[in-house]
Amino acid sequence: CTFETAFDAAGNSEEVQKARQIQWVIYWIVLYLFTLLEDVLLFVLVDYFPLYAELKCLGFFWLVAPEFSGARFIFESVIEPHYKKIDEEKVWPQLAKLAKAPAAGDAKKEK
Repeated sequence: CTFETAFDAAGNSEEVQKARQIQWVIYWIVLYLFTLLEDVLLFVLVDYFPLYAELKCLGFFWLVAPEFSGARFIFESVIEPHYKKIDEEKVWPQLAKLAKAPAAGDAKKEK
């Protein structure tokens, strides 16, 4: 079909699809964290800051637009350093312990 060929030629490769999926996952993480921050700390700004809703919409457009990759920028520069520290200190040591421990089914077979 001509449409499918043109669509594939426009850059619809697996790498492009994977990059788009990563962008969307990062966008939803940033959106959730901003919503949490807004509900807990920034709720005062909603009523008293002029044009807050409009600026928020522009900010979310910047986050989601593939030309800017704003969500990826925010994630890599602000959020990821904090999570990387938590991963290195708490998550990876626990996963290493789980990898070394025998499975529950293996313990029953030995008896």
